[in-house]
Amino acid sequence: GLSVLADKILGGAISEVIGSVAGGLFGKTSTSVTGQGITGKPQSLEDILSNQFQAQYFTDVKTTKKSWFSSSTKYSTLMTEATGEIEQQITAVFKGIYESVLVATESLGQSQSAIRDVLDSFEVDIGRVSLQGTGAEIQERLSAVFGAAADSIAKAAMPGLEQFQDVGEGYFATLIRVATELDTVNGMFDMLGNTLFTLGISGVEASQSLIDLFGGLSEFQSSVSEYYDKFYTEEEKVVK
Repeated sequence: GLSVLADKILGGAISEVIGSVAGGLFGKTSTSVTGQGITGKPQSLEDILSNQFQAQYFTDVKTTKKSWFSSSTKYSTLMTEATGEIEQQITAVFKGIYESVLVATESLGQSQSAIRDVLDSFEVDIGRVSLQGTGAEIQERLSAVFGAAADSIAKAAMPGLEQFQDVGEGYFATLIRVATELDTVNGMFDMLGNTLFTLGISGVEASQSLIDLFGGLSEFQSSVSEYYDKFYTEEEKVVK
C-alpha cells in the first residue's frame, strides 16, 4: 500500500532527477532545488485501471545568475516520467479503493452496473504531492492525498451517508463500516429467521439505531447469539 509506495520513493527514484539538476546541468550557474515530488494529470478511474496511473516527477529549481553588474533569478520546473514500479503502486491503491466501494455498495443494495458507471467516469486529480522529508512524513502526506481521493470516490458512488459519520471518520471509512454493520445485523436476523432490514439509506438508519441501542455491534452480536443458544432447539438451529 502507501508504505510500499513511500519506500520506493525513498529508494532513489527521485534522487536521480535531483542529481541531474545539481550535478552540472547548468554549468557554473548557481542552482538550488526548492521542491520535489510526484504528480499526474487528471485521469478517470477507468483509464487508471486499464492503462495504469500515468505519473511524473516534478523538480522545482531556483537558478541564480550573477555577474559584476547584475544578478537574476529564475524559477522553473523539470518534469520526468515516473518509474513503472511507482505507477503500479499508485494504480494498486486506486484499484483497492474501486473494489472496496463496489463490495460496500453491493451490500447496501445498489445497482452494480450503475455504480461501475459512476466509478469508471470519476476523474482522479492528485495534484502535486511533495516528496520531501522523512519516510514517515512522505507516507503521512500520501495517506492524506489518497484518503481524500477515496472519500470523494465513495461519496460519488453512495451519497447521503454524512449523518452516519463518526467524529474524525472519513467518508470512505463510513461507507465500508455501515455496509459491514448492515451485513452483520441482517446476518444475525437471518439466523433467527426474522425479517431483514431493507437495504440502502433506510436500512443503514435502522441498523445503526439498533446497534446504538445495544451499545455497539459486538454487544448486539453477543446478545443475539446468547438468545439464539438459549431459546432455539437443536432442530430449529439445523433448519436455520
